[in-house]
Amino acid sequence: MTQQLQILLPEETIRLIDKLTKSDDSADDALLKRSALINEAVKFYIAQKQRDSLKQQLQEGATRWAARDLGLADEWFDIEEETAEVT
Repeated sequence: MTQQLQILLPEETIRLIDKLTKSDDSADDALLKRSALINEAVKFYIAQKQRDSLKQQLQEGATRWAARDLGLADEWFDIEEETAEVT
């Protein structure tokens, strides 16, 4: 299903779109190519934003839990040291 949407774009942006979609096709075909390009660009932009958000969340989580993880690693290291001394 498609839905018609009216948007306003700067003339320079429209020229760039037209350069990429330029063809000798009919006006209807040119309009469909414009729509397809804008659809692809919006999907790409949203995917990039989602990746950026996930990356930021992972970085924040890693920072938040870094001290805890370091403490656990130290505890395991101590346990391994004790086990190695016993055997």
